[in-house]
Amino acid sequence: MKPNEFLQIVHFAEKLKDTTRHCTTSKGRAESVAEHSWRISLMAFFLRSEFPELDINKVIAMCLIHDLGEGFTGDIPSFIDILLLLKQEDSYC
Repeated sequence: MKPNEFLQIVHFAEKLKDTTRHCTTSKGRAESVAEHSWRISLMAFFLRSEFPELDINKVIAMCLIHDLGEGFTGDIPSFIDILLLLKQEDSYC
């Protein structure tokens, strides 16, 4: 990867710090996508000895990048996805 490409990705990923999720923290504050990604990455790291058959580097990489698309779309909770699909399905009937 070229240095400029790397910097573009890192700069884009910064958007996740300001992109809120539909969930809140234990104190009731809106959680950012970046916080969510960091927390699940940390969980994967700490659980690595529980799943020695897994490629932990791949798991942590998936945790870190799985929500990058939300920098474009914002957080779309899965229950809203389902409601939208059902609504679209009804409009085709």
